[in-house]
Amino acid sequence: AAYAEHLQMDRSRQFALLSSTAAYGWRAVRVGARHPDQGTPSL
Repeated sequence: AAYAEHLQMDRSRQFALLSSTAAYGWRAVRVGARHPDQGTPSL
């Protein structure tokens, strides 16, 4: 039970990291589109 709980916690942490990274990426894309003189972010 403890192992499955640890696995679930790790998966939720990975999902949180992925979602925060995606949100940061979309924000960078939006800022780059709004200010093209600063250069577009490389994907």
